[in-house]
Amino acid sequence: MTYYSGKELATAFRTVRQNTIQTAQDIPEGQYGFAAAEGSMSVGQMVAHVAASTNFHYQLHGVDRKAALTMQDFGAYMGQAQAIQGGLTTKAAIIDALTTRGEEFATFLESLTDGQLSEFVNWR
Repeated sequence: MTYYSGKELATAFRTVRQNTIQTAQDIPEGQYGFAAAEGSMSVGQMVAHVAASTNFHYQLHGVDRKAALTMQDFGAYMGQAQAIQGGLTTKAAIIDALTTRGEEFATFLESLTDGQLSEFVNWR
């Protein structure tokens, strides 16, 4: 039994993603390079990280449909997300990724059945 349907998850995700997009649009482009401390991610890097973050879950649950996750898998998925994040270097590219990748992920969530939502992924 699941608590939320795929449609409900997609609706909630879209609400949060739209709020994120609005916030990203409101931040002046000149502030995207600001980092609160040396060695921390800049504003642009953090927002790009959010834009790329759905890749892990989509690859694991939507593409590969793994029943178990290994450290090697985890590293590969994180490497893909970091590559996506690294390619997002302008405000326009980040907002486009938030929009397009977000809608792709929401559409994926919407497609999930109750059976799929109740599946477990083991860590090995």
